[in-house]
Amino acid sequence: MKDTNVNSRYRREKLLAQRLGVAPVVASGSRWEHGREDAEDMYRLLQFKSTSRNALSVNYVDLYQLRQHAQKKFSAMICDFVSPSLVSSAGFLRLPEDQWVCIPLAEYQQLFQAWQEKISR
Repeated sequence: MKDTNVNSRYRREKLLAQRLGVAPVVASGSRWEHGREDAEDMYRLLQFKSTSRNALSVNYVDLYQLRQHAQKKFSAMICDFVSPSLVSSAGFLRLPEDQWVCIPLAEYQQLFQAWQEKISR
């Protein structure tokens, strides 16, 4: 049963990498030994965190190592909620996107400022 979950997670990571236009890294699960993340291209280094639950744990050491491995590349952690279920008195609730991006605050501020300038034109 565990192999099925692991294989489906890798398939999902591969699909996310394709959606983002980056190449999945072979044997990225062994990043502790080899310093590999889940996907990269010339400019980006990404780590995927997937869960079929409503909560996801982000460890500071993962963010630290991602940043160290990225060197001068743009680094981000992609949080993927595979099948979230949120029920309220209004019924079943779901966001239009189940993938979220975790980046450093300073980079978020730069992206937001560029976005503001773009929409102000």
